[in-house]
Amino acid sequence: STHMLIRPFEPQQAQELVELWRASFEHGVGIKDHHPIEEQLAYFTEQVLPNNSVRVVVDGGELVAFMATTPESVSQLYVRIANIGQGLGGRLLALAKAESNGSLWLYTFAQNHNARRFY
Repeated sequence: STHMLIRPFEPQQAQELVELWRASFEHGVGIKDHHPIEEQLAYFTEQVLPNNSVRVVVDGGELVAFMATTPESVSQLYVRIANIGQGLGGRLLALAKAESNGSLWLYTFAQNHNARRFY
């Protein structure tokens, strides 16, 4: 919708972001992630955050998507399941392209047919 805002990630959003990431990943790949959510939260705060620019999309205070990028790559791009197909991924990808150094690489799981079709 038009009132969705792309903003820089804020630390208090970490738990909500990781829960969205987990649900969207499981939905896309069709498998259950057996790692504890705390491990994924630690990975996000220790590996993803320091090495990427992380943006979130909020809709009325609720997190609906996020993207982690460098000028060379999109390392994470996930949309809340209920918001898939609304153009959020495309808006985020356009932002990543505009900030890139001319080319971007990204990776998706072979099983994630939605993501493969999208990219």
